[in-house]
Amino acid sequence: MGKFQTVGEYRKDKDRDELRLKFKLEYPEYYDFMDSFQRKYYNKDKTKFTMGADYGFYYGLIGNILEKRPKHIVEYGPGFTTVLLHRIAQDLDYELKVTSYEDVPMWFDILNEMECNPFGTMKLVELKVESETEDIYYCCYDHPILDHKDVDFVLIDGPGDVIINKINKRNINTNLHNFEVAFDRNINHNIDGRHETQKFYETDYKNRTLPQ
Repeated sequence: MGKFQTVGEYRKDKDRDELRLKFKLEYPEYYDFMDSFQRKYYNKDKTKFTMGADYGFYYGLIGNILEKRPKHIVEYGPGFTTVLLHRIAQDLDYELKVTSYEDVPMWFDILNEMECNPFGTMKLVELKVESETEDIYYCCYDHPILDHKDVDFVLIDGPGDVIINKINKRNINTNLHNFEVAFDRNINHNIDGRHETQKFYETDYKNRTLPQ
């Protein structure tokens, strides 16, 4: 299983600064591109525009893609990272396919307005709760798994809050798990933040189970 994961909101400020500097020094063209793109939205209402990831996450994602050379990335929770993927794709010596899934109609419209659908492959789907415990929803973006038999990289940056019958619980994205079980193989991945989801995927997929 791909272990090249990075954590967003759980990093210390010192770590954030160090990774940002590494990003700037090792990938200056991508750093400048993302810095310029994000600055376009710095003055927007921050309760509305929240698609930017930690710069350390960008750094780790770039390294993972350049090292593993995935052919088909399936992304859950598109945003600024989708724009970065498109920029990286321009420098690869092969064609990179990216499929992005969003579950909130409002965000789907905003992302299109903000040019965060550069591949033209973002799809709006429903979020499905597969099971739950007292404090966690196990959920997935609802789409046919067999549509993506060639997936070799999963990027998890969603969902956000999951509220059902006015009950808000922590959530775990199970899409990667579903792929690995269906295709009986490990799939490389990056997870932005989402501590519960990261803990879930630290377990080998053959020993990983969902609550009944």
